Amino acid sequence: MLNLKALFLIAVFSLISCESFRESSLKDHTNDKAMAEMFGWFDGNCFAIASKSLSPGTEIFVVTLDSPQSISSVKVVGSANEQRCGPLSPDRRAQNISEGLSFYEVKPDDGIGLAIGVIGEISQPKIREGVVQADLGNDGTFERFTLCATSEGLSFDIWTSTPYEHEPIWSGYYYLGYDVERTCP
Repeated sequence: MLNLKALFLIAVFSLISCESFRESSLKDHTNDKAMAEMFGWFDGNCFAIASKSLSPGTEIFVVTLDSPQSISSVKVVGSANEQRCGPLSPDRRAQNISEGLSFYEVKPDDGIGLAIGVIGEISQPKIREGVVQADLGNDGTFERFTLCATSEGLSFDIWTSTPYEHEPIWSGYYYLGYDVERTCP
């Protein structure tokens, strides 16, 4: 009888452990290292991403966040410097680098402005009602891209559902070094 109780407890514990693992695994994919090295943000021809290994010629899919949003692509030229990269200016550099980001110069710079960049293939990107949607996970779900202001910077986000209803799958932050009017919900 004792062995039957022990087996029952082990089975219950295993089910609970598996469910907890499944829930934590899904949460772990939000803003994890792989996503951090796949997504980044732009300020003009300066691309910020948590990857130290982008080589010249790497192609980046660009979603400009103006209204209407647009789609383009650029290629990495090399590492960025403070003369050509606003986020590396003396009043912003320390904070933006503390986010664990590397900065790259890209070409062509056809007026990118503020944008989100994606490394790798993008499946079926489209623009609906001025908003870019792209199936980043090749799972039939079309992600959306947003930009909003915090009190001292900008938040770049990618969502698998309606923006701001749940947590984004990726979020990037650009410290501006001065106060701005908050637009983030």
